Amino acid sequence: MNDMNEKCNIKNVFILMNKWNITAKQLSCATGISQGNISDWKSGKSKPQTEALLKLSHYFKVPVDFFLDNTSAFLSEDFIANELDDEMLCKAIEMLRNEAQKRNIL
Repeated sequence: MNDMNEKCNIKNVFILMNKWNITAKQLSCATGISQGNISDWKSGKSKPQTEALLKLSHYFKVPVDFFLDNTSAFLSEDFIANELDDEMLCKAIEMLRNEAQKRNIL
């Protein structure tokens, strides 16, 4: 497993699948990623390889960093306006507020 796999936040794949209302079968057909791999990610048996992350990024139209532990890359105005639903936006605001308070910048 490479460094990119280690940092993978697989929950974001399933958040987007839910938001887009697509199944593992539909994602598999659209990306060429096997349903078995998607199932293994969901169960925690494995994490996506770099090639799969690139396919997911292209399919969902988000930076690869969205699936990694690097949140700054996907906090663009376009991403926030077009990809975050109200619940996800509220969670993001809460997380940012908590981090700002920890750093004593609020």
